[in-house]
Amino acid sequence: MGGFLMTDEKWKTLYNRLDFVNPNIIRVMDVATWRYYKGLDESGDPIIDFESQEIKSLYKLLDYCQSRNIKVLFGEWGSARIMEFR
Repeated sequence: MGGFLMTDEKWKTLYNRLDFVNPNIIRVMDVATWRYYKGLDESGDPIIDFESQEIKSLYKLLDYCQSRNIKVLFGEWGSARIMEFR
């Protein structure tokens, strides 16, 4: 369908801009149900996918931050509702 949100060219542009700004901290607002949380299994345990393209994009940003000693602050935009039926 639409392809990847971030192309290699877009990553390069982002990295160049971040290098110019030279931030000390980056805030990541995430949505678990979009990135890695896939629901509950039959036992009610969370199904987590750390191999999705969306999580690989996060790893790419985190690798960049780590290579430049940039602190990362995480926040959840929404709720995975993991505890809904427990």
